[in-house]
Amino acid sequence: MSKLKLSPKYKAFLKCKAPVEFLEGTTAAGKTTVGVFKFILKCAASDKKLHILSGLDLGTIEKNIINKDLGIIDNFGILTEYHSNGKGKNSLPHIVLHAPGGDKIIYVLGYDNKTRWKKALGGQYGCLYIDEIGVYP
Repeated sequence: MSKLKLSPKYKAFLKCKAPVEFLEGTTAAGKTTVGVFKFILKCAASDKKLHILSGLDLGTIEKNIINKDLGIIDNFGILTEYHSNGKGKNSLPHIVLHAPGGDKIIYVLGYDNKTRWKKALGGQYGCLYIDEIGVYP
């Protein structure tokens, strides 16, 4: 597990409570790193079991969010299990987050796969993270 070092600005962001948040800034400013970290903390604390992590496509989400340095697996290690092809009763790609109040399921959905999105429709979700929302169709 790596050590995440955050600036005072990012520490303030982690403490901020808002129903919706948008991060903007230059490339490599750390928006995804701090945003995903906060998303996982929010999922762990949520009363809801189901959540959604979304991005351009599954490969991009894996590269830029799940498996990257300071990504979900790097920061949360054994508290997470990633199942890219689904597992058991959850046929969609997902992350199992072992949270203090019980396991959370985070569905991983790319914008490119409308079939997966249709399977997720109608669910009651706690947290939603949309990466690169500016390119979302």
